[in-house]
Amino acid sequence: DNMIHIVLNGVQSPASDKLGYMPAFRYNMNDQQIVALLSYLREDFAKQPAWPGLAERVKQIRLETEKDN
Repeated sequence: DNMIHIVLNGVQSPASDKLGYMPAFRYNMNDQQIVALLSYLREDFAKQPAWPGLAERVKQIRLETEKDN
């Protein structure tokens, strides 16, 4: 869930300035693109398969947080 929130909403207040900021991609990427990105990151860097139910979770979190943004 954290990764989905980060991609959708970015990082506006990092815990440390050394960590840097990241823009939100909520309005620049659709759910399918976010799923592809997160799957790639998980498979390439963690050497793990994509999370089960990722597409459904991205859609759910987007809908839940749409009101907040």
